[in-house]
Amino acid sequence: VQCMQDFNQSADVQAFGLQAISNLELSDQDCADIARHNFIHVAMDAMCGFPEDLELQVYGCRAIWNASGIPENQCLFVEEGVLGVVLKVMSDFVTNSELQEQGLAVLANLGAAEENVGRLHECGAVARLVETMNRHASNGQVQVKGCLAMTNMASHPTAPKKQMVEAGGGSAIVISMVMHPSDPEIQEKALCALRNLSADSEENRVELTNIGGIDAIISAMQVHRD
Repeated sequence: VQCMQDFNQSADVQAFGLQAISNLELSDQDCADIARHNFIHVAMDAMCGFPEDLELQVYGCRAIWNASGIPENQCLFVEEGVLGVVLKVMSDFVTNSELQEQGLAVLANLGAAEENVGRLHECGAVARLVETMNRHASNGQVQVKGCLAMTNMASHPTAPKKQMVEAGGGSAIVISMVMHPSDPEIQEKALCALRNLSADSEENRVELTNIGGIDAIISAMQVHRD
């Protein structure tokens, strides 16, 4: 982090620094330490400073995902403005599936903290998630990360679950299940998302049924009996 600060005008230093952080196996204590060393501002400065460098943006999202494995960092990163940076990058590189996958992974981590759910909804994260899943419907890892993000966002009592389904979240999940019937990881993640979206929401249960949710669930159980 200090090296990135010292050479903040070098795109190569920033990219390699973010790549290094993204590849580290961080413990909870490591995540806490990296936050204390101002990592999130250094990462955001690098991403904003070189907005057209796709490789750097991918490493940036991966590094933020890797460092946001603890609730304290998930809340801190959102408070410091990381949502705006990640959502802008996803918007700027909408056709790149690798970038979208990493961006969704960040949203999944941030959505694990209940305090972040309202901010995620206000910033348009659900709409971005749905658009990404629909645009990259054939990409399995994008679908996995999208379903995981939806699962985490919908896991809290205060989550705006009805608005998530109205934004197309349920449809995106069902389409993912239909398009990837033989992929057990996608099916499992999608089932988790449907479970959370339908919990304590009669309106969502009706809507998910109307868009083929029950058929998709039964099909998944039949195909993956083992």
